[in-house]
Amino acid sequence: CVSLGLALWALVAALSGRPLACCVAFSLSLNFKQMGLYLAPAVFCYLLAGVLRTRGVGLAASRFCALGAVTSLTFAACWAPFLASATPYDSTLAVLRRVFPTSRSLYEDKVANVWCTMALLPPLKLKAKLALEALLRLSLGCTLAALLPPCALLLRAPSRRAFLLCATACGLAFFLLSFQVHEKHLLLPLLPAALLSTEHP
Repeated sequence: CVSLGLALWALVAALSGRPLACCVAFSLSLNFKQMGLYLAPAVFCYLLAGVLRTRGVGLAASRFCALGAVTSLTFAACWAPFLASATPYDSTLAVLRRVFPTSRSLYEDKVANVWCTMALLPPLKLKAKLALEALLRLSLGCTLAALLPPCALLLRAPSRRAFLLCATACGLAFFLLSFQVHEKHLLLPLLPAALLSTEHP
């Protein structure tokens, strides 16, 4: 999958000390397929930790601005065809609705995440008991709660190993708890886990 290849390129670039290449590759991955969001918190925190540990406010600010500029330019290039269309608002809105299918149900059938597993017990089948808006809030809150610990640890003590562990944890948090998960999304946390396997088989 193109998106997975770009995400892998972003991880390798970050681990190799090439943050700008990481920004380009990850932005392309994210724009190609929204499942790149699974690794976004870890990538963001790792790059931010690098900026925060830079000596000198001026140098740190310039590095932060460079990361922001490269990311913005990559996103602008990806969205330019939609923004330059005859109906830019409608085109952009159509893409966003496709990327974030919030009108669908909580999960696809037979996906091994928390919500689908709970549904095996009729009293815990939440999509039959809660409104769509409530399910969105519940899944968002649970996902954010699961993302906070690994991201906080990465910001506190950044390292290559911590980055891959955080990326794996973030990917699993999204897969297990987020809204509208597909079974192929499990490939996202497996990417950093595979990179870890050389040191921790």
